[in-house]
Amino acid sequence: MLNRTNIDVKIYIDKLVEGINQMGVIEDLSKEWEIENKENFKELLEENLTIQASLNFEDSGDPVLNENQFEEILVRSATECTLEEMTEKGILVKKLADEGTENVYSVNPDVDLDE
Repeated sequence: MLNRTNIDVKIYIDKLVEGINQMGVIEDLSKEWEIENKENFKELLEENLTIQASLNFEDSGDPVLNENQFEEILVRSATECTLEEMTEKGILVKKLADEGTENVYSVNPDVDLDE
């Protein structure tokens, strides 16, 4: 998580995560996306929410996420978590793009996907 998080952002994220936990969003998305490590997903989701809330606060003085931002973060977090789990299982291979700034994933050529 960010080291220097504005207190308003911190309070907002704490309340948002509390609501997410009470509504069972982590469990529902984990089941829907077949995410095995719920704790890792929760941490990743909270980090992504904090980043966007911090950007919102810098832009407008208000950390609140709009509906589109929230939905995009849910999908991005689930996707990132799924890719990491597939990489850990050896299904995917991760490397840096030629520019060296973002990850690129490819199917591991040594894995038989028909099994």
